Amino acid sequence: MVWMYIGIIMIMRVVQSVFSKKSADKMPQNMIGYLKYTAVYQGVAALSAGVLLLAEIIGGKSLTGIGETTLYAGLSGAALAIYCMCTIYCLETGTMVLNSVFSTAGLLIPTVASIFLFGETLAWYKWLAVAIFMVGAYLLIGNSKHIYGKFKLSTLVVLLLTLTTNGVTMLLQKLFGERVEGGSVSLFSFATFASGVLFVLVILAVAYAAYRFGGKNETAEKSGENTFTIFPKENESLKIGGGLLIYGAVLGIALFVINQLATMSAPLISAVALFATINGGATVISAIVGWLMFNEKSGYKSIIGITLSVGSLILLQV
Repeated sequence: MVWMYIGIIMIMRVVQSVFSKKSADKMPQNMIGYLKYTAVYQGVAALSAGVLLLAEIIGGKSLTGIGETTLYAGLSGAALAIYCMCTIYCLETGTMVLNSVFSTAGLLIPTVASIFLFGETLAWYKWLAVAIFMVGAYLLIGNSKHIYGKFKLSTLVVLLLTLTTNGVTMLLQKLFGERVEGGSVSLFSFATFASGVLFVLVILAVAYAAYRFGGKNETAEKSGENTFTIFPKENESLKIGGGLLIYGAVLGIALFVINQLATMSAPLISAVALFATINGGATVISAIVGWLMFNEKSGYKSIIGITLSVGSLILLQV
């Protein structure tokens, strides 16, 4: 059953990759617009989970461990919001390649934590597989993206936050699955995305107030290199177009399915096998989708990267 879940997750990763790339050209190039877009797709994910939760309640399912579920989900929502802010910083400073690598490295947190919390064992060759995957992921990501600007201490702090928040999100899925016996995964998903939307809306309200009271794009004015800015540029609309709303809705549904099935899979398989496959595999899928559907160029780094990544993922299942 768990491999069926993972198979569906990987299909959703394809959907996620396609629509993420389609939305790239329409994506708001400022923090306020990005936050609004984030609220849209997380809101759709919360709505999807809410519909399933309502169906379960109507069907007579009793909700157990509500307090513990809400606690784990609330922390997960907060981690999602912080991760969103880290992504905004990396978009604004042009360090998205490092953001992607550190985000992927977040799988180390549930992997290590599961050894101590749940007694999972990890053979030496699986640690080697994780290291090989990191190298492969870096080559894949680095093939199509560039790093702009100077590397500062603040950048390192944000990247470590990226690793931590993504890793904590995965760990909380594992904790819920292992600790809340008979808990509703739909409730966990709904509370996660609903709290995430709430945190994002609070940040959005603060950013919008700062903008209305004369906020300026100081970083952009100084460097002139990055297209992504904190506040909208002159004459830039704050509205999100209809096409982007559709893409956001599709991504929201895909996000819900991925979160739902990953949480259901967490107690059934080791953390390293699960999260390396569904999160690390997303990097490989993104590269393949780019080559096949969006005419993204591939080079020797891509070939080496995908070979290392696929090989390491296979090794993790042994």
